[in-house]
Amino acid sequence: MILMSGNAETIWSISPRCHVAQNCRKKALELGFEKPSTDEKWTKEDNIAMLAFFKSQKASKLGTTMLFQKYLVEPMQLQITPIIDGEFFPKTLNELRDEAPKKHIIVGETEFESLVFCKFFKGFYFNR
Repeated sequence: MILMSGNAETIWSISPRCHVAQNCRKKALELGFEKPSTDEKWTKEDNIAMLAFFKSQKASKLGTTMLFQKYLVEPMQLQITPIIDGEFFPKTLNELRDEAPKKHIIVGETEFESLVFCKFFKGFYFNR
């Protein structure tokens, strides 16, 4: 197994479900999604319709538009990240690691990968 580009322990790699949902909803509306319900609160049906909307969009329309927007949930937090949802990730990452079979790994990184965050955070500096 070869691991690259961060890990599950980085502060930006896992987000609370409510933050990811909020960002997905905002992006769907920006792309022209019309929420079926008129209620301000999002319903289960609204979420199902939003997922269908995203699936119907061309990849070229979505591209990287859901990442690296000017709005961020918190400093050093990406908008769309994995969440511990009880389904795809049925348990915490530490529990899953403890249960997983041991494997040989190679870990790598890129020299200037963190520069992507400099665009969004004035106080974030890369010192070599």
